[in-house]
Order: sequence, then C-alpha cells, then structure tokens
Amino acid sequence: MELQLDMLYTYTDNEISNITGISERTIRDWRKMMNELETAEIRTKPVLRVSSEKEIQSRFVETLNEPYQQYVRTKYGIIDVLTDSTLYEVKVTVKNSTIQRPVGQVLLYSIGMKDINKVIVAKSIVLSDYIREAVNSFGIRLLEFPGTLI
Repeated sequence: MELQLDMLYTYTDNEISNITGISERTIRDWRKMMNELETAEIRTKPVLRVSSEKEIQSRFVETLNEPYQQYVRTKYGIIDVLTDSTLYEVKVTVKNSTIQRPVGQVLLYSIGMKDINKVIVAKSIVLSDYIREAVNSFGIRLLEFPGTLI
C-alpha cells in the first residue's frame, strides 16, 4: 500500500508502518520533512484544520449497533470498518473529482464477500446527479456523517 500524505497527520508512525510496510524510521524522516515545510508555509498563510478520516471513523463506529472491526487487512488493501453485513470506506469529503478512489477501494475490498453492503462514509458529499447515479449502479451507498444515507 502506498503512503498518502494525509496519513502523516492522521496516524502514528507505528500505525502507518503496519498499514503500508514502510519502516518507522523512513516515516519519521518524512514527517520531519513535512513539519519543516509546514513551518515555512505557516509564515506565509494560515493553516485550516479539518477533521481527519480517523476522527470521523472514530465517531462513526460509536453509532454502529452491531459488532465491527476496524482496519481489516485484505490482499487488496485495508478496509476501514467491517461488520458482518457491511463494508464501510471512510473519507473526509467526497466530490466528483475524488469519488473514483473510494469507489475503487470498496469494489476491490468487497471481492469474494457474498451479500456485503458497500457504503462510502464522508463528512461532506458533493456529487453531481449523474456521478451519484453511477456510484449507486455499483451497489454502493453514500452516507454523509453526521447526516443521512444518500
């Protein structure tokens, strides 16, 4: 699995290493480099803090009424949240330009899982009607959290 830059803000070095297989030393070096870059940017512009996927996921699992597992490793990647009936992929925001990644993740992760519901959970979902229809055609539901199932 590849390292996504937002992982440096969301997970500990150990968690990233477990998820990606990248050494903790390398992750610490990357984190140090990113901190130096951020410090340089702070001097020129303010930094806007948004919720992370990990924060959203932590709040989301508290609302589940059935047993769940988090960060379930498959040969295709890591499922954010899995229950007996549903696979959840958590994102901060989903929009037309970013929907391909979570759709691909859900479809890959669900290979070989019979009768599994597929849901993309995000704090904000802003999709055109035709993209929303395309996502639904794959049997994937969208859940704005906190919010409603779309």
